[in-house]
Amino acid sequence: MDDDHVGYLDFDGKISRFQSARCEFNSGRLSIEATGPKVKLHLHGIPFSDAASIADLTGKTFGPTDEGIGGDPFAEGGVETNNMWLSFQSMECKCRSFDPEARRITVWLCADVEDYESGRTGSVDCTVKCSIEAERTSQELKRSFDENTPCPNCGRPLRSSQAKQCFNCGADWH
Repeated sequence: MDDDHVGYLDFDGKISRFQSARCEFNSGRLSIEATGPKVKLHLHGIPFSDAASIADLTGKTFGPTDEGIGGDPFAEGGVETNNMWLSFQSMECKCRSFDPEARRITVWLCADVEDYESGRTGSVDCTVKCSIEAERTSQELKRSFDENTPCPNCGRPLRSSQAKQCFNCGADWH
């Protein structure tokens, strides 16, 4: 890849470039945010349960038959391009390389997508070099989760301190 970008996204033959990308790996789940002038990529919680750290991801693949999605990668992730929000319908995600000195990982993704507003469907193919922002252990995540504001209805910790909906009991106060 050239120095002027950190990756690309091909949506039905139209290529957009990412200018920045970052990732987090927490408790066996990879999340990626990548942006460019005409494109944004959001991947949340792609499961790689057999990887103990981000260094273990090289060569690992998440695909439709590997393990359950658990809701989040498809529900919260997607691609924004040409004023469309494209939701993932299926995907394959492979971690191609890890550079410990640069704290960077290269990820390839292929996915079927759909724009719910227009009904348009298609596929995306992308490669992105991500700066590693965070890598937390399950104990650190549990501790930070337990410190979140409790739900006013059931008392369980919310997913974040800014949350307006409880995923435990379904209470919603938007």
